Amino acid sequence: MLGNVNLAAGDDVWVAQGTYKPSVIYPSGADSGRKTFHIPKDIGVYGGFLGTEIDRTERNPEANETILDGDFDQTITNRDSYHVVYFDAADHTTTKLSGFTIRNGRADHLTDPTDSYGGGILMKRTSPISTSGPSLDRLKIQNNTPRLGGGGLYCADGQTWVANCRFGVQPSDPGKHRPGRCGAGAEQGAGHAHELRLLLQRVCGRRGRHRGKQ
Repeated sequence: MLGNVNLAAGDDVWVAQGTYKPSVIYPSGADSGRKTFHIPKDIGVYGGFLGTEIDRTERNPEANETILDGDFDQTITNRDSYHVVYFDAADHTTTKLSGFTIRNGRADHLTDPTDSYGGGILMKRTSPISTSGPSLDRLKIQNNTPRLGGGGLYCADGQTWVANCRFGVQPSDPGKHRPGRCGAGAEQGAGHAHELRLLLQRVCGRRGRHRGKQ
Protein backbone atom coordinates (compact mmCIF):
# COMPACT_ATOMS: atom_id res chain seq x y z
CA MET A 1 0.00 0.00 0.00
CA LEU A 2 2.80 2.44 0.90
CA GLY A 3 5.89 0.55 -0.26
CA ASN A 4 6.27 2.30 -3.62
CA VAL A 5 4.90 5.71 -2.66
CA ASN A 6 7.27 8.66 -2.29
CA LEU A 7 6.00 10.65 0.67
CA ALA A 8 6.95 13.97 2.23
CA ALA A 9 6.03 15.31 5.65
CA GLY A 10 2.47 16.61 5.64
CA ASP A 11 1.24 14.33 2.84
CA ASP A 12 -2.07 12.49 3.04
CA VAL A 13 -2.62 9.04 1.51
CA TRP A 14 -6.18 8.17 0.43
CA VAL A 15 -6.88 4.45 0.12
CA ALA A 16 -9.79 3.00 -1.86
CA GLN A 17 -11.99 0.20 -0.56
CA GLY A 18 -10.55 -3.31 -0.83
CA THR A 19 -8.23 -5.69 0.97
CA TYR A 20 -4.50 -4.96 1.19
CA LYS A 21 -1.78 -7.28 2.48
CA PRO A 22 1.73 -6.19 3.46
CA SER A 23 4.63 -7.09 1.18
CA VAL A 24 7.50 -4.98 2.53
CA ILE A 25 9.68 -6.11 5.46
CA TYR A 26 10.29 -3.41 8.07
CA PRO A 27 12.53 -2.46 9.74
CA SER A 28 14.98 -5.07 8.40
CA GLY A 29 15.89 -8.73 8.12
CA ALA A 30 14.63 -11.72 6.18
CA ASP A 31 11.83 -12.85 8.51
CA SER A 32 8.64 -12.68 6.44
CA GLY A 33 6.65 -12.11 9.62
CA ARG A 34 8.05 -8.57 9.61
CA LYS A 35 6.07 -7.68 6.52
CA THR A 36 4.02 -4.71 7.67
CA PHE A 37 2.43 -1.41 6.73
CA HIS A 38 4.92 1.10 8.11
CA ILE A 39 3.37 4.54 8.62
CA PRO A 40 6.06 7.26 8.59
CA LYS A 41 6.01 10.26 10.89
CA ASP A 42 3.93 13.28 9.76
CA ILE A 43 1.86 11.25 7.28
CA GLY A 44 -1.92 10.85 7.34
CA VAL A 45 -3.35 7.59 5.93
CA TYR A 46 -7.10 7.47 5.34
CA GLY A 47 -9.31 4.58 4.19
CA GLY A 48 -12.94 4.39 3.18
CA PHE A 49 -12.82 5.88 -0.30
CA LEU A 50 -14.80 4.68 -3.28
CA GLY A 51 -12.36 6.29 -5.69
CA THR A 52 -14.46 9.15 -7.02
CA GLU A 53 -14.11 11.58 -4.12
CA ILE A 54 -12.50 14.99 -4.47
CA ASP A 55 -12.53 15.86 -0.77
CA ARG A 56 -11.54 13.75 2.21
CA THR A 57 -14.82 14.50 3.96
CA GLU A 58 -16.67 12.55 1.23
CA ARG A 59 -15.21 9.20 2.27
CA ASN A 60 -17.37 6.60 4.01
CA PRO A 61 -15.35 3.90 5.82
CA GLU A 62 -18.50 2.09 6.91
CA ALA A 63 -19.78 1.68 3.36
CA ASN A 64 -16.38 1.36 1.64
CA GLU A 65 -14.53 -1.06 3.91
CA THR A 66 -10.77 -0.80 3.53
CA ILE A 67 -8.94 -3.75 5.06
CA LEU A 68 -5.32 -4.09 6.09
CA ASP A 69 -4.90 -7.85 6.46
CA GLY A 70 -1.87 -9.44 8.09
CA ASP A 71 -2.71 -12.91 6.73
CA PHE A 72 -0.42 -12.52 3.72
CA ASP A 73 0.75 -16.13 3.45
CA GLN A 74 -1.77 -18.70 2.24
CA THR A 75 0.83 -21.47 1.90
CA ILE A 76 1.43 -24.35 4.27
CA THR A 77 3.59 -22.15 6.53
CA ASN A 78 0.57 -19.91 7.11
CA ARG A 79 2.68 -17.00 8.35
CA ASP A 80 0.92 -13.79 9.45
CA SER A 81 2.45 -10.38 10.08
CA TYR A 82 3.80 -9.83 13.57
CA HIS A 83 2.31 -6.33 13.28
CA VAL A 84 -0.15 -5.34 10.57
CA VAL A 85 0.65 -1.64 11.12
CA TYR A 86 3.96 -0.33 12.48
CA PHE A 87 4.81 3.11 13.85
CA ASP A 88 8.29 3.91 15.12
CA ALA A 89 8.03 7.70 15.21
CA ALA A 90 4.84 9.69 15.38
CA ASP A 91 3.14 12.88 16.50
CA HIS A 92 -0.59 12.64 17.14
CA THR A 93 -1.15 16.07 15.58
CA THR A 94 0.38 15.07 12.23
CA THR A 95 0.61 11.24 12.09
CA LYS A 96 -2.84 9.74 11.56
CA LEU A 97 -4.48 6.45 10.64
CA SER A 98 -8.21 6.51 10.03
CA GLY A 99 -10.97 4.52 8.37
CA PHE A 100 -9.56 0.97 8.21
CA THR A 101 -10.26 -2.56 9.34
CA ILE A 102 -7.01 -4.01 10.73
CA ARG A 103 -7.01 -7.76 11.13
CA ASN A 104 -5.07 -11.03 11.38
CA GLY A 105 -1.85 -9.85 12.97
CA ARG A 106 -0.03 -12.45 15.06
CA ALA A 107 2.81 -11.17 17.26
CA ASP A 108 4.07 -14.59 18.32
CA HIS A 109 7.85 -14.37 17.98
CA LEU A 110 9.42 -16.66 20.56
CA THR A 111 12.57 -14.67 21.34
CA ASP A 112 12.19 -11.05 20.14
CA PRO A 113 10.07 -9.00 22.59
CA THR A 114 9.26 -6.37 19.96
CA ASP A 115 7.60 -8.99 17.79
CA SER A 116 5.67 -10.45 20.73
CA TYR A 117 3.45 -7.39 21.29
CA GLY A 118 0.98 -5.52 19.10
CA GLY A 119 -0.42 -7.91 16.51
CA GLY A 120 -2.70 -5.30 15.01
CA ILE A 121 -0.78 -2.06 15.58
CA LEU A 122 2.63 -1.55 17.17
CA MET A 123 3.91 1.82 18.34
CA LYS A 124 7.55 0.86 18.91
CA ARG A 125 9.65 2.18 21.76
CA THR A 126 12.12 4.81 20.61
CA SER A 127 15.37 6.09 22.02
CA PRO A 128 15.24 8.66 23.49
CA ILE A 129 11.73 7.87 24.72
CA SER A 130 9.09 9.70 22.71
CA THR A 131 6.44 11.86 24.34
CA SER A 132 4.06 11.57 21.40
CA GLY A 133 2.37 8.86 19.37
CA PRO A 134 -0.04 8.55 16.44
CA SER A 135 -3.69 9.52 16.25
CA LEU A 136 -5.97 6.54 15.49
CA ASP A 137 -9.58 7.09 14.46
CA ARG A 138 -12.52 5.12 13.03
CA LEU A 139 -10.69 1.78 13.06
CA LYS A 140 -12.01 -1.75 13.45
CA ILE A 141 -9.19 -3.77 14.99
CA GLN A 142 -10.05 -7.45 15.03
CA ASN A 143 -8.59 -10.97 15.11
CA ASN A 144 -5.14 -9.81 16.23
CA THR A 145 -3.21 -11.63 18.93
CA PRO A 146 0.12 -11.38 20.79
CA ARG A 147 2.35 -13.82 22.59
CA LEU A 148 2.86 -11.33 25.43
CA GLY A 149 0.36 -8.46 25.26
CA GLY A 150 -1.47 -5.76 23.31
CA GLY A 151 -3.15 -7.97 20.72
CA GLY A 152 -4.96 -5.20 18.88
CA LEU A 153 -2.73 -2.28 19.86
CA TYR A 154 0.49 -1.96 21.81
CA CYS A 155 1.97 1.46 22.53
CA ALA A 156 5.46 1.27 23.98
CA ASP A 157 6.00 5.03 23.97
CA GLY A 158 4.23 8.32 23.63
CA GLN A 159 0.79 9.81 24.05
CA THR A 160 -1.36 7.88 21.59
CA TRP A 161 -4.86 9.16 20.82
CA VAL A 162 -7.50 6.55 19.98
CA ALA A 163 -11.04 7.68 19.07
CA ASN A 164 -14.12 5.96 17.64
CA CYS A 165 -12.40 2.59 17.32
CA ARG A 166 -13.73 -0.92 17.87
CA PHE A 167 -11.54 -3.69 19.23
CA GLY A 168 -12.89 -7.12 18.34
CA VAL A 169 -10.59 -9.59 20.02
CA GLN A 170 -12.40 -12.89 19.47
CA PRO A 171 -10.20 -14.68 16.91
CA SER A 172 -11.79 -16.46 14.00
CA ASP A 173 -9.28 -19.33 14.35
CA PRO A 174 -8.73 -20.05 18.08
CA GLY A 175 -6.02 -22.59 17.33
CA LYS A 176 -3.97 -20.03 15.45
CA HIS A 177 -4.81 -16.87 17.39
CA ARG A 178 -4.54 -17.09 21.17
CA PRO A 179 -4.79 -14.27 23.72
CA GLY A 180 -1.54 -13.07 25.26
CA ARG A 181 -0.74 -12.66 28.92
CA CYS A 182 -2.43 -9.24 29.10
CA GLY A 183 -3.98 -6.52 26.96
CA ALA A 184 -5.90 -8.64 24.46
CA GLY A 185 -7.41 -5.47 22.99
CA ALA A 186 -4.99 -2.63 23.78
CA GLU A 187 -2.06 -2.15 26.11
CA GLN A 188 0.20 0.73 27.05
CA GLY A 189 3.79 -0.12 27.92
CA ALA A 190 4.77 0.20 31.58
CA GLY A 191 7.54 2.10 33.32
CA HIS A 192 7.65 5.27 31.23
CA ALA A 193 5.83 8.62 31.12
CA HIS A 194 3.36 7.96 28.37
CA GLU A 195 -0.38 7.76 27.98
CA LEU A 196 -3.00 5.89 25.99
CA ARG A 197 -6.06 8.11 25.50
CA LEU A 198 -9.14 6.12 24.61
CA LEU A 199 -12.28 7.97 23.52
CA LEU A 200 -15.54 6.24 22.54
CA GLN A 201 -14.11 2.75 22.17
CA ARG A 202 -15.85 -0.59 22.17
CA VAL A 203 -13.96 -3.69 23.25
CA CYS A 204 -15.59 -7.09 22.80
CA GLY A 205 -14.55 -10.74 22.91
CA ARG A 206 -11.56 -12.17 24.74
CA ARG A 207 -9.49 -10.62 27.48
CA GLY A 208 -5.84 -11.31 28.13
CA ARG A 209 -4.99 -13.80 30.83
CA HIS A 210 -4.09 -11.01 33.31
CA ARG A 211 -6.72 -8.50 34.35
CA GLY A 212 -6.23 -4.76 34.32
CA LYS A 213 -5.75 -4.08 30.62
CA GLN A 214 -8.39 -4.18 27.91
